[in-house]
Amino acid sequence: MLYRCANEPKHAMIQPRAVTIATLALVTALSGQTTLPASRPESAPAARGKLLWPRDAQRVIARVDGTDLTLDEMLRHVEERHAPGLRDYLATPSGQRDLAAPMAATWVRMYADLCALRNEARYRNLPAKDLDAALSASLKVGFEAWLTEYVAGRQRFGETPELTQERINLLLSRYQREHGLAREVEGLLAALVPAPDKEPEIHAFYTRHARIFGGTVTFAHILIHHRDPVTGELLEGEARERATNKVAEVRARLRPDGSNFAEVAALLSDDRRTASRGGEFGRVGRLDDRLPAILCRTAWELADGAWAGPVESPFGIHFVRRISFVQEQFVLYTDAAKPEIAAAMRRYLQEELLFEVRARRRVTLAY
Repeated sequence: MLYRCANEPKHAMIQPRAVTIATLALVTALSGQTTLPASRPESAPAARGKLLWPRDAQRVIARVDGTDLTLDEMLRHVEERHAPGLRDYLATPSGQRDLAAPMAATWVRMYADLCALRNEARYRNLPAKDLDAALSASLKVGFEAWLTEYVAGRQRFGETPELTQERINLLLSRYQREHGLAREVEGLLAALVPAPDKEPEIHAFYTRHARIFGGTVTFAHILIHHRDPVTGELLEGEARERATNKVAEVRARLRPDGSNFAEVAALLSDDRRTASRGGEFGRVGRLDDRLPAILCRTAWELADGAWAGPVESPFGIHFVRRISFVQEQFVLYTDAAKPEIAAAMRRYLQEELLFEVRARRRVTLAY
């Protein structure tokens, strides 16, 4: 799936994951959306800085298929499906702090993708019972994985949490509030792209994409923050203009052959942890879970030495240059390897669908 690249030293943008890798991969691909200037009805107060509830109830946060999505619509959905009483809570000081945190920007991305995928499911006439079953399964699998990690985390600190039914219910409520939208997105993708079960199709995928099994690329990136690095909110005013100008400067400085990419990265990249090494990331798989899918996808599609950009992730605007490819191991098509190949095939196809749906449903973000 897709918010993502895990098992090497942590890269600058990699953040701890509490949900399953599949969810985050899926939800980390979740970010190649186009952004647009925030718009709102004339009567709504101009919102600067963090979101406030209920002041910004009618603020437009995204657009899908030409339809504006408001903060109220998103919060109403989360409240009805995952977090009863959410809007009352967000009106409190603690709730306002939560809404100002990265949670809001993450929810906006999730909700926009969710609406686009729901439109796609309706277009394909998927039965409601199949969608409900996929969503329930996604929530169940996700919560079980999260609960296992929660218990393991407490045990690392010498605690043994007592999992009474009351405690489990409280943890489930917390999980649904924090991750419910992500699980819905994954559930819809699971319904739209079922697990492959036909031998010829799985073998054909392996033949076309054999390099992704055991192969890695080394690539470099230049990052320009067009969002607040703390809250994830889109920059506005002078800060947005500076980011736009910086993107233009990077584009102007880069040579067509990319030979000065490392130099420009050291000078201009906002990812200072990688800038000192020319923006380089080593040994990145095609379906890696440590980086946003858009970066892995872009790097793998380039030829060695070529660069592309700008592309957008939840972290900002990126320029990407592929450096080299290495086939670190060879995975033969055997009965033992077939489940791994089938799982990679499904994830690859879900990622393809998500990017395709974003483009076709004209998903844009305003927060």
